[in-house]
Amino acid sequence: MPPKQRLDRLAQAARCLHDAVLEADPALTSATTSGQLRREAYDGVVEEPVLARYIAMVREHAHRVTDAEITALRAHGLSDDAIFELTVAAALGEGQRRLAAGLALLDPAAVQR
Repeated sequence: MPPKQRLDRLAQAARCLHDAVLEADPALTSATTSGQLRREAYDGVVEEPVLARYIAMVREHAHRVTDAEITALRAHGLSDDAIFELTVAAALGEGQRRLAAGLALLDPAAVQR
């Protein structure tokens, strides 16, 4: 498969993942968090301090997340499903940000794709 075709295929898969994580309507799916909250986690701009600290940790040092952080989120009233959804949104946002930065180094026009 030619490199351009491979990149286009991967870009489409990334868009599908993005839409599934951020656009899932809780009324139509099993999502437990609002699209707005998932978008805030994706962007890394969560207002609530306990959740903001966790999202920042996922985005910057995911390997340091421990049971203590999850327990704190549960104590704050979040379900395991909500924690999972917000973790995925935060990780996806940071991953896509880093991918865009890397692609911009290789080909500034690639960020537009």
